[in-house]
Amino acid sequence: MKLDKAMKPLLGIHQKNSLTFIDDNILMNNFVELIIETVRRYHFDGLFFYFDGEQHYKNYRFEKFLHILTEKTDEDATQSGNRRLFLVYAIPSSTIQYARHRLSVIQTYFDALYLVAEDIPAVDDPLVALHLQPLYPSNTIPREDSISENAERLVNSGVPINKIIIGLSTWARSYVLQDPEDIGHGNPASGFGIPGDINHRRDGRLSYAELCTKLRNKTKIIYDAKAVTLSLTDESGQWYSFEQPQHESFHRKIRWVSSHGYGGVGIMSVEGDDTTGRCGEGLLPLHRVARRLLQCSGRHIHTKTHLCTRFCVIRPKMSGRKVFKFDKFLASACSHIVISSANIQMGSARFDHKSNKALNDYREWNVDEKPKLILAIGAEQTSASWKLEIANNISRSIVANSIKELVKEYNADGVQISWTHEWMESSRDGEMLTALITHLRSTLHKSTLIILATHPQSLLAERYNISVINSNIDYVIIDGHRFHTAVNPFTGHHSPMFAASELLDDPRMTLEKIADEWIIRGVAYSKLIIGISAEGIRQTFAKRRAGLAPFRAATMLTNRASDPLFISQTEQICELKKTPSTKDNFLDDLGVPYLVNDDEFVAYDDKQSARIKATWTSLINYGGMAVYGIEMDNPRGECPYDEPYPILHSIVDAHICKQCPRLRQISPCNPPIKVVCSYRLPDENDNDPLRPLSIPFDKCTEIVVEEVILDGNYDLNYRDRRATAYMKTLMRLVLRLNFKGLISSILCQMSRRKFTQMLEQRTELINQLIKHVNTYGFTGIELKCNHVLSADNKRLFTNMISELNAQLNTVDRGGYQCLRTISVRIPAWQRNLHNTYNISMLNSLHHVVLEPFEQRNSINSTQLISPVFSIADDHLSISSTIKSWLADGLHRDIILLDVAMYGVSQLLISASRNRSGDVAHMQPTQILLQKQAYLLSHFVPLICHRSGEPGYQLKTDYSTVSSYSTTPKGEWIAFETQRTLTYKMRYAMREGLAGIGVMTLNEDDFANACNHGKFPLISTLSFIQKSCAADVEESLENAEK
Repeated sequence: MKLDKAMKPLLGIHQKNSLTFIDDNILMNNFVELIIETVRRYHFDGLFFYFDGEQHYKNYRFEKFLHILTEKTDEDATQSGNRRLFLVYAIPSSTIQYARHRLSVIQTYFDALYLVAEDIPAVDDPLVALHLQPLYPSNTIPREDSISENAERLVNSGVPINKIIIGLSTWARSYVLQDPEDIGHGNPASGFGIPGDINHRRDGRLSYAELCTKLRNKTKIIYDAKAVTLSLTDESGQWYSFEQPQHESFHRKIRWVSSHGYGGVGIMSVEGDDTTGRCGEGLLPLHRVARRLLQCSGRHIHTKTHLCTRFCVIRPKMSGRKVFKFDKFLASACSHIVISSANIQMGSARFDHKSNKALNDYREWNVDEKPKLILAIGAEQTSASWKLEIANNISRSIVANSIKELVKEYNADGVQISWTHEWMESSRDGEMLTALITHLRSTLHKSTLIILATHPQSLLAERYNISVINSNIDYVIIDGHRFHTAVNPFTGHHSPMFAASELLDDPRMTLEKIADEWIIRGVAYSKLIIGISAEGIRQTFAKRRAGLAPFRAATMLTNRASDPLFISQTEQICELKKTPSTKDNFLDDLGVPYLVNDDEFVAYDDKQSARIKATWTSLINYGGMAVYGIEMDNPRGECPYDEPYPILHSIVDAHICKQCPRLRQISPCNPPIKVVCSYRLPDENDNDPLRPLSIPFDKCTEIVVEEVILDGNYDLNYRDRRATAYMKTLMRLVLRLNFKGLISSILCQMSRRKFTQMLEQRTELINQLIKHVNTYGFTGIELKCNHVLSADNKRLFTNMISELNAQLNTVDRGGYQCLRTISVRIPAWQRNLHNTYNISMLNSLHHVVLEPFEQRNSINSTQLISPVFSIADDHLSISSTIKSWLADGLHRDIILLDVAMYGVSQLLISASRNRSGDVAHMQPTQILLQKQAYLLSHFVPLICHRSGEPGYQLKTDYSTVSSYSTTPKGEWIAFETQRTLTYKMRYAMREGLAGIGVMTLNEDDFANACNHGKFPLISTLSFIQKSCAADVEESLENAEK
């Protein structure tokens, strides 16, 4: 049997009697240390505790035991460098009544609570016949014996619903009834049934393999649909209650867990299933069916919490002769799969044959995290057809009920209403759609999503009832590919992004402006989904001659069957680009590409325009994205070769959503996401010093002190007396505040040859570094020595770090419980780490810091600060450097992404040529503080209000996620904004990095000169960090109490 790669082996601890060891501190400590040692020795990932009885719930020392358990688990993670052990606490249904008052506290110590559903009060009584794990209570089954009631009790006791695992049993129950005619739950029995022929258990438990031969006569099986149980009485009068893999009873229990949002299903145990295939249903049929059903129906709990809202729209009819298949589709790219489209005919909504095949393929799609299923309705219907089908209340009610049956038939999560093939020309059209929406909301279950796809012209014509949409629609999709059609009498683009272009007749017919229109009309940002299509449109020039402007040129329709109006990324666009006569161009003003080939004009989206739309969506905080035409997005990787779904993947890479990712709980010493603040010690040349008392300690998880200089004589000194004095002040302040996390930044200032000699004689170097740490009470060091490292001293540096790390933590740490740390700073251009660094050594460090950088296209072009993405492969970017580092084997969770608080200023050659990559004077770049970067220029510092003067423009480069401003004087000022920092923080969290570093606090507006509050940029990062880490931090704090 193929095992899930993400499977965690847990060591089970089962205690049947009272927990006597908790009454003695020594025994308690020894017990915890023993089980952790055992777990590590045998390579388990966690612990599963199953304590019978209820006495420990009355013993106050039980919580002491839990505290020691989590404390030592945290210590183990810190000292071993391994991930924290996964802790599960099993609670039998029979003990909930004793534990209810303490569960809200107990649950904080564990990652999951496992409800042992079958373990009800009379479970071991041979004289009482019991049904196996009924889902619901009934006339004969009391509430406390049902799964639903006991799970609800856990929730009401303060256990988060997504922490609760519903534990089901594979073991059937067998009894000899006193009266074979008197069957049912709680009826008297003479004893347990005859032991099975495999496990020989005498407690009435039979495995499925021992029982399945008796179940072949299905007419004897009694299914209680109300309680959801199965039972059978055989010829000898023995009564059995059991689970059957293929029966609706078992399926309903799994689906119930999925639909109610519980954390998952547990199956106990393997021996109770069919381990040899004896029943003819394969190996472990109960386990396999539970896994399959939980994947297919349990999308609500298995969807990653960091997954952005992303609708992937598939039109099986448009996939041609090659049927669209899900088997090679990346499930994690989409939160929702939309199958488009069912047509409404005579009040009945039905899919065609190809769509039904796709829906069946989706049902059989075997992935761990399956996107939710949405059924599109009416996307191919004309306005005349819509009017006919929903003309009055009766017809609308019929259509709504037909859609309801369709949702039930396909077990769908929602529907997408798509009156978009044509726009709604009359106000009556809008009224009919509004009435249908109202009917649908009252007809469908409240958990069923209703999504409305919209046409830009229908919005501009005021056809949508915003009040009804706000109260009845879950998401509004802006179809961003309907601004121009292939049958228009002139060429144009169907999906322009930006409005500032003379090529547009109506600037409102752009994605940027139509989204603004929805916001102006009162629809929330979080409800709006930005749509993009992988499909291009083809038009034919009426006249084609040299020098003719290709945009807004006259067109004609052709009757050639070989010239479809809509074309795919694969056969047409990619292949056309290979043709020598094809000329492609990118319209920066509109943010989209087009190509011309002889008399053909093709408008389309490519990876760059898709990225622009994704980053724009992210920076503006819209609710999500929709990708139409997935079947057109090179699904088989034909052209470009071996690059399937290029548009979708570009969106996935760039789309950062507001949802917090599921942060890993490591230990109190290593928070799951960090904001590391660098503080530059003011020296004698600093006229506007940031004093230690003004450092925002509450906004930083660590403070890196810039910087002490290590010279070739092994001496470590600050730049001057003033910097040294500030360091001593900071040291005293940190002691008073009890701030944990003060890191010394150490700059190597010597030649590479000298540094190699120091590494050869590393004892003195190590001693001096440890002395420095002890003198000032640092909890770690950060080395800035990349410039003196090479392949020649790589091994020596590795050995030095290894010895330093060991000795740092053998000396007295001054009462600090966490290990002292070592980090290194590496510039972004250093992509091939393995040439200079031992990767295993880097992976043992606290952080590898990716330094801020400036990217320019050429030596005399404008600069951008730390762009996330690059347009050209040879350009420097955050994503390209991280990709290279990961390819070298560096662990992503130690990479700290540093961002700059400073800005850079340049003077352009021409004030009118002020875009990214334009020519600037070759003069030294001016470095600005953030409080100056907000300004018109650095020549007029601290006059923030001048940013509102005529001619000043703040711009965002959405291709790279960078910001800059320009002035009428030809100045170019690049700097980070709160939007770009928010994006980078969420990018770091999504990618599983260690966090964000800030370089430096001194460059932020620490004096509130711009009236945005003190430290506005640090505050932005801190807010995101704290809001996303709140649950994890609370759990860690409870573990420390």
